[in-house]
Amino acid sequence: MINNIVKIKFTSPLRIGRPGIGLENTNDRINSDTLFSALCHVYDEMYGREAISEFLDDYDAGPPFLLSSCFPFVGNEYYLPRPFVHFNLPNDDQSLKKLKKIRYLPFQILCQDFKNTPFPLENLYEHNARILASRTDFVTPRIAKDRFDDSTQIFYCGSKVFAENSGLYVIVRCRDNSAFNLLQGLMNMLGENGIGGERGVGFGRFNPQWQKADEMWATLFNETGTMFYLAGLYHPGAGQNTHAPFGSTWSLCERRGWFYSRSSGRQYKRKTVWMFAEGSVFSERPLGRLVDVTPSVLLKSGHHKIYRCGRPVVLTLS
Repeated sequence: MINNIVKIKFTSPLRIGRPGIGLENTNDRINSDTLFSALCHVYDEMYGREAISEFLDDYDAGPPFLLSSCFPFVGNEYYLPRPFVHFNLPNDDQSLKKLKKIRYLPFQILCQDFKNTPFPLENLYEHNARILASRTDFVTPRIAKDRFDDSTQIFYCGSKVFAENSGLYVIVRCRDNSAFNLLQGLMNMLGENGIGGERGVGFGRFNPQWQKADEMWATLFNETGTMFYLAGLYHPGAGQNTHAPFGSTWSLCERRGWFYSRSSGRQYKRKTVWMFAEGSVFSERPLGRLVDVTPSVLLKSGHHKIYRCGRPVVLTLS
């Protein structure tokens, strides 16, 4: 496997919506299934419907590349979600309260022995404050115009702007050079098109910066171990365990929403699916699969299928 870290340096505001009333709330990361779907749209534009259908049909059998979710970086420091494991903490309630406020860890921390290494709470506070300081949230007023009587209504749209030398990054594992070259082309085109919401007004555009994963990352790419960390969303496939193995610690997240069909030129609501979230830790190595979320109304019309990717990058903690 060819392992790379891709810095996503945004040249415009980013909007990744979060469930709730209104459009003010935004997510602080791009989930792996969202990034995969965006790349599939680009694949369709570049190579056509037959090519993307063949790509998706073959993906579960032998994926050419695997993608993590997009997590924050600041300078040369890369952060990953705090894993759902037990840490070596002082036995007091105050330490547990502090731990709950820490969302991200420098990736080097994941290479340590959590059971025997003291957890540097105060130092990690500074890291999380640095992440928050590297981005600014904006809420922009917008006007919606009625198509029948030209009446208007105000609404508000949230977005994020990243400071210089900060943004999001994705861990990429490519099967071979051919897959690497394919993904580079897709990422370059996606950067020009934009990712997330409000692309019609120029949001979500970025420049991808590729670099090989160094020796420190290599320890996390071991294929064997006893603790396997999800760096993306995971959904068990056919013939795999449909439940978390004994000794696993995990969280679930609901994936739902709307999608745009290029073939029909309309938007549809996709089926809801639950996945294991980033930071979950399993005692057996998870594989995952593509999940069919095609709405029933499209199945009846012979429309092409709609998928969400539940096959993540998996890191080995020990």
